Formats: sequence, structure tokens, C-alpha cells
Amino acid sequence: MTQSSKRYFELDAIRGFAICGIFMVNIVYFAYPTERLSEVFAPSLYWYSNMLNFIKDDIIGGRTATIFAFLFGLGMGMQWNKWQNFGFLLRRNVVLSFIGLFHIVLLFHGDILLDYALFGLIGTLLLRFVKKQSFFLFLGVAIALYSFVLMILQHYGWVSRGTYTSSLQIDVNEKILLFQKGNFLEQCWFRVRYYLSIRQMPWVRNFYFPPVMACYVFGLYVSKTKFLSNFTNKHLYKKILSFTIVYKIVIAVFDLGFVSSTFKETLGYNLLMYIDQFSTSLLLLSAIVLACQYGFGKSVLKPLTVLGKTSLSSYILQSVTASILFFSIGFGQYNLLSPGQVQVCMLLLIVLIYFLNKICLNYMGQGLLEKMWRKLAISPKK
Repeated sequence: MTQSSKRYFELDAIRGFAICGIFMVNIVYFAYPTERLSEVFAPSLYWYSNMLNFIKDDIIGGRTATIFAFLFGLGMGMQWNKWQNFGFLLRRNVVLSFIGLFHIVLLFHGDILLDYALFGLIGTLLLRFVKKQSFFLFLGVAIALYSFVLMILQHYGWVSRGTYTSSLQIDVNEKILLFQKGNFLEQCWFRVRYYLSIRQMPWVRNFYFPPVMACYVFGLYVSKTKFLSNFTNKHLYKKILSFTIVYKIVIAVFDLGFVSSTFKETLGYNLLMYIDQFSTSLLLLSAIVLACQYGFGKSVLKPLTVLGKTSLSSYILQSVTASILFFSIGFGQYNLLSPGQVQVCMLLLIVLIYFLNKICLNYMGQGLLEKMWRKLAISPKK
């Protein structure tokens, strides 16, 4: 088995973890209108509630999206190494873009598949026409630095921060009623408008997309190196883990209120928080790879590999099950559950999705949507 066709337990475990992390964040947007999130997740008198918020916002939030983007780029690069087939990768990303469009319209305005498909189309062109390995590294660094530099320019007033006014023209009570009891087609139309509205936000364009795309390009770069041949280097990951844990502790001290609110408005603090997105992603990656090197850790993480092998199916099933739970097509629990109840539901739904995908793996060797994706993209013959 060649390196490009080998299946890595660690990569599947990381991908499965990222899928769970994405669901932990996304289910909040299925459960509540965005206008209520600051109220629902406000600091609490109960330590466990604050700890849940810290995990969701400061450990998982945004980090699993960058991890998933890195893995998407790495996977694409490995496929290119295996097939060297421009048409296949092009078809694969076109099919993914249509899956993303259906996902937006029918299920969730916060879709990432269409974004990744667009990254993938750009990556396909880069893999086909760019031969220099170093180009991918420089491109990834340049994209990552875009937000960093923009933050500095905006701080000194050299570049406008941009303004945003929502064009949705719907208040929070109307939105709650729409998803609790509204017509499905009206919900679909709202999702499309909401998706387009989100993409117009300066924060999304300038500070969400660049780190995610940078990590995708880093994944392409890694696929062109010998990194995978030394993927389980414990010494390397222990070094990364030590540094990132120290950095995370420093950030946590800042974020949990041990510094003044004035400091949190400074440029230095914002730059530290931006770097934290990459640092925490590396922390999570390193922790999972190291855990996989030990028998107990490997056993604990094994269920995640099922979700990792069926990541597309898992992602769509998350939206299907959450829609049934929260929207009027099912139980209509939108804006009715507490944050704790929402996260318990998230865990139960992940268990359900695990068993559904486990059945698919046993009978088909892959997830249902993975099989469809491969068929529609017309995979090259082995």
C-alpha cells in the first residue's frame, strides 16, 4: 500500500473529532436565533455552565473548522498524489458544491461544504499547474497573515473596518415562530437569504475565511512533503503540545477575566487571540495524535474514526437530525431548550449518527454520501 492510498487511524480520529466539534458549535445555531446567543450563553453563577461555554468558544469554536480545512487540503493532496487526475478532482469539487447548495437550502445556513468546494476548485488548479512545493507554504502563510496585517491597519485607522446592515428584515420573535411552526419552504428561502447575508459581514470575509483557507493550503503543502512518512513522531508532537498548552493557559488567563476589559480592547490582545486559533488547533491535533500512540488512547478514540471515515455523511446527518429536533418539520424545539439540554441532545445525536454510519461501513465499506460522492465524481479505476 502506497503512502497516498494508506488510511491513517490518526487522521480519521482527528477528522471525527473535528466533526463532533463542528456539531457542538453548529447545534447552537439550530437551537437558538443568533440574536439571543449573548443572553443564552451569558456568564453564569454555575461553574459547569461557564466551563461548557469556555470549551465551546475557546477550545472548539473556530478551531475544528480550521482543523477540518487542513484535513480537506491534505486529503485532496493525497488524492492528487495517488491519481494525478485533474478531471476527477474537478468533478469531485463540483459535486461537493452541489451538495453544499442543497445543504444550505434544505437544512442549514451555516454550511461549510460550499466554501470547501470553492477552496477545492482553487486547490485543483494549484495542484495541476504549480510544481514548486514552497509555493504552497508561502501562499498559506500569506493568507494567514492577511487578517493579522488587516487587524493592525484597522487599529491605526489606515483601513476602514467596514460596516454591515442586515437585509433580512425579520425580528427575533418572527424568526422563532418561523422555525417553531413555520412553512418549510419559507424556512428554505430564509436560509438562502441568511447564508448570503453572513457572507457580506466584514468579520466573516476578513477574519473567518482567511484562517480557514490558510489551513486548507497548509494541508496541500503537507501532502507534498515527507511529513506523513514521519506522521507519528512523538518527540515532535510533545514539543508542539508543550508550547501550545502554555500559550493556551496564557490566553485563558486573559479570557477568563484576570486582565482588565481595557486590555481586551488593545491591538496586542486581539493579535494574541488571532494566533490562538492556530495554536489551539495545533494543540488539539497534537493531543489526538499522541493519544493514538497508546493502547488506551487508541481504544477511546476508535469510535471517532467511524465518524472520520464517514465525515460527509456525518456532517449532513448532523443537520438532518438537528432540523428534526428543533424545526417545525419535526419536534419544533427551537428556542425552547436550555444550553445544557442542547448539548445533551448533541451527544445523543452523535451516538445515533455513529451507529447509522457504523452500519453503512459494515455493509458498504464507506458512508452513504461518500459512496454517492464517489459515483457522481466518477472515480478513476484502480
